[in-house]
Amino acid sequence: MKAAGMGGSAAIVNRRRKRSGAYQGSLRRTAVWLLLASGWCLLLAAVRLRGGAVEWFCLAALSLIMLTSAAAPWLSLRRLSMQRSIQSDQIQEGGTLEVSLRFQSAIVQPFIWIAVREEIVNETTQQCESFAYRRLLLPWLKRRWQLTYQIAPLRRGELRFLPLEIYAGDLFGCHIRRLFLDDATASALVLAGPAEDGSLSREASGLGCSVSGGRPDGSGATNRAGDGWRSQQRLLHKAGMEPELRPYLSGDPLRAVDWRGAAKGRAMQTRRSAADPAGEQLIVLDGAAASYAGDERLFDACASRAQWAVERQLSAGGEVRLLCAGERTVELRSSPMQTARFREEARQCLARTQLGDGMNLLGLVRRASEGAPRGSTIVCVTTGLSDWTNAAQYAAANGWQLKLWLVVRGSQIPHELHQRLLAQDNDDQSITVWTTIVGEIHSAAFEPEGGGSDAATS
Repeated sequence: MKAAGMGGSAAIVNRRRKRSGAYQGSLRRTAVWLLLASGWCLLLAAVRLRGGAVEWFCLAALSLIMLTSAAAPWLSLRRLSMQRSIQSDQIQEGGTLEVSLRFQSAIVQPFIWIAVREEIVNETTQQCESFAYRRLLLPWLKRRWQLTYQIAPLRRGELRFLPLEIYAGDLFGCHIRRLFLDDATASALVLAGPAEDGSLSREASGLGCSVSGGRPDGSGATNRAGDGWRSQQRLLHKAGMEPELRPYLSGDPLRAVDWRGAAKGRAMQTRRSAADPAGEQLIVLDGAAASYAGDERLFDACASRAQWAVERQLSAGGEVRLLCAGERTVELRSSPMQTARFREEARQCLARTQLGDGMNLLGLVRRASEGAPRGSTIVCVTTGLSDWTNAAQYAAANGWQLKLWLVVRGSQIPHELHQRLLAQDNDDQSITVWTTIVGEIHSAAFEPEGGGSDAATS
């Protein structure tokens, strides 16, 4: 377990900020104090007039109640320190964040109540969505106590803990004191989640459209995509335009050339699997808000797909150039000697990237392909076919293989998009559609079973 802020007690932030609906009732407390003061004055007059034991006892009891109500909340929060411990500072999307709060007071707590309010903000989302945890405690005759709570499920992004808000009040409701305990080092990073195991990849190349269902690596049974799928595949095979072949480029290894097709009088073509070893791959994540129409959950799915592409390329022993074009354009490049460092930087970059005024698809291809040799593979992860024709022509003119990965909602490709895919005619470019079930995530804080009770020590 990694502890945040273990270097010392958290600083007390003397800030007076109001929150709507947070323990309001100053008018009621004022009325209570006026009533108590009136009763005390009446008892004092009774003592001076009669001076009996009953009058003295009532005056002493009321004086003790007023003194305790005024002093107990102030004494309970005096020199109060807090330590926040986070189970892990990096969590996978959809996971659970477990937080422990340890409190220590300079004195034994009197008979008061303490309310704790913890708020966490996801700074990566455009709306900076937040979620809060609240708890009411009765730490009577204790100096140390602990709280443990969990938040699930988590969205991709960087989580920042706001100053802990603590209220202390007496049992009669006469006085409430508030303070903030700040721990500036407390934060957590929610990494882009893994690709869904049940997603479908649909690849369109030239005139053909193949559908492969199963795991994200493309393995699984082959299904039908349209009524003319099998006939189109037979025509492509007869014409020598199989999906695993592409036009020959200068520099391709001779062992990868389709010599059998060339002997039949066809154009020189190269097998993709043999000609495209695990070299450098350019992975581009489209972060333009216009491409997603403000759908941040769909952008999270694209970030997860880009993360999966990076992991797959690194596992194959290849190099990666990652371009995240969102609110801030970040470019990372791996090296054989620092693969682990690049993997960590790529995870953090994809976790923190935000939607912004990014470039169009053609601009992304131009930016990513700067200095790329002929025959390089460029993978663009986005949600639409906007400016695809210009980008494909630009990549083909420079000898690059452009792959467009589209992430769409639902378990089936929309009919309109399917027709547009069949209408594409690019010899060396491919379009892959990843269907994903994207739903809204409503994070909620809760206490783990057996972990929400106060852990008291002397």
